[in-house]
Amino acid sequence: MTIWKHFPADNVIEIGVTRFDRQNRIGQGSVGQVVIELETNNPSLQALELTFDVSNNVLVTNNNTIIPIGNTSASFTLNGEITPILCDAPTNLQETGLTCTDVTLRWDAMPDAQAYQLRGRKAGRPLKVFPQTQNTSRTFTGGLQSNKTYEWGVRTKCNGVWTAYTPFNSFSTPTCKNSTYDPTQDPFLNQNENFLSQIKLYPNPAKNDLYIQFSSFENENINIKVVDILGKTVLIKDVKTEKGENSLLLNIKDLRSGTYFLQIENSFEQTVEKFLVL
Repeated sequence: MTIWKHFPADNVIEIGVTRFDRQNRIGQGSVGQVVIELETNNPSLQALELTFDVSNNVLVTNNNTIIPIGNTSASFTLNGEITPILCDAPTNLQETGLTCTDVTLRWDAMPDAQAYQLRGRKAGRPLKVFPQTQNTSRTFTGGLQSNKTYEWGVRTKCNGVWTAYTPFNSFSTPTCKNSTYDPTQDPFLNQNENFLSQIKLYPNPAKNDLYIQFSSFENENINIKVVDILGKTVLIKDVKTEKGENSLLLNIKDLRSGTYFLQIENSFEQTVEKFLVL
């Protein structure tokens, strides 16, 4: 019988007891096992006693130590094997070198830390998790948007287990004249984020009016085109959108019946939706 453990999630340890016979030790025979999942948030937990019944005279191995047990039952105490991780999340989070496009994020080193992991976001956007590092700072040169708020936090890995993330720290970039912003270069935005999303056209098919509903990443100017099945542009409209949900009305009463494609384009991407005119 082998006693083993691993860490499937934060603050959780799995203790497993696996049974095998002599044939199984050389790759044959059947195996049965029991898995006990423990939460280790309680810092007073220092040891675990396992009591189990067995049907044959077997051996228990733990960290390559062979321990004989009785014929019908046995108790075994794991001391130090499940000592809770006392490592803490980083402290003293701070931002230095902040400009309208740059920032350095710093935190204090933690005892026994194996690695740190940073996560952050532009306020209101999905979180982005960065690769783990052994450094206690990370510098972002370029890409941030001026006059915007960003949020970030860090966690620590000790003994192969991650702590929880720190509460969010936030910083706001100053306003800079003539500053240009490209969301595709913003280090806190995920590469697969859409700047125009949740696009809905209704009614579809339409006759006189077509409603366009979508979500915009920022306040921006977009271009709307209607293209027929032959690729000819039959309608163009420039629109100023607001960050968040937008709803537009497009008059299509002069369009002939048929299939059309609606193109919504901003400075970074183009989205195409198909609709029918009755």
